[in-house]
Amino acid sequence: MHKGVKIALDPSPVQIVLLRKHTGTARFVYNHLLAYIQEEYEKGNKVSTNFYKLRKHWNSVKAEAAPWWNECSKEGNPEERSAIRDSSQKTDADRLLPIRPEALEP
Repeated sequence: MHKGVKIALDPSPVQIVLLRKHTGTARFVYNHLLAYIQEEYEKGNKVSTNFYKLRKHWNSVKAEAAPWWNECSKEGNPEERSAIRDSSQKTDADRLLPIRPEALEP
């Protein structure tokens, strides 16, 4: 049997910025890899959605595609490379981290 627990987050303004950066990088990787797969498919090339092949591709282009990358993530959001197989699975920073106005007050 599995049980779930809901925990309310109450991040500080600095933590909100960091959480948004990390969810934003996940979205960026997902969109980049989806565009890469679609582009290769349109060219007639066979593209693998294998996690490790997508990881290898991302590591080869991330310095150019995302020069800010080192500020946000070392590992490259592996869940987004896995999610690329299912384009209906999306990460939405606003849905994941709703902000209460009082949380932004100093």
